[in-house]
Amino acid sequence: MKDGFRRTACVRGSSTGTWKILDRTLQNVVGLDTLKNRLYGLATDGSTYLISRDDGAIWRSCATSQFTSAAADTANWVAAVVVPYESSVVGTFPLTSWSWTFAGLKFESKQLLNWSA
Repeated sequence: MKDGFRRTACVRGSSTGTWKILDRTLQNVVGLDTLKNRLYGLATDGSTYLISRDDGAIWRSCATSQFTSAAADTANWVAAVVVPYESSVVGTFPLTSWSWTFAGLKFESKQLLNWSA
């Protein structure tokens, strides 16, 4: 903690438990265009949309109209799952082997990350 504020970041994980902090301009992932395999996110300014064409490794700004068009294609759009803070809810991420609980993230039932870590 610096200046009394908790620092957070989006991370990219693998099934081996390796984690990488993503571009700090990414505030959160918004969804996935499954047809074109593109991730969309929101920048830390709260108004700029970002796109990743390589599974989240590199993020670039994109036109709002590009995001809106992708999100409107409900047959190919998967919205991101919001993980509730300090919740006992258990869930899974669509199209993956990842799941989450109040304790952290799991891959194929193996605990890989604890929220408090």
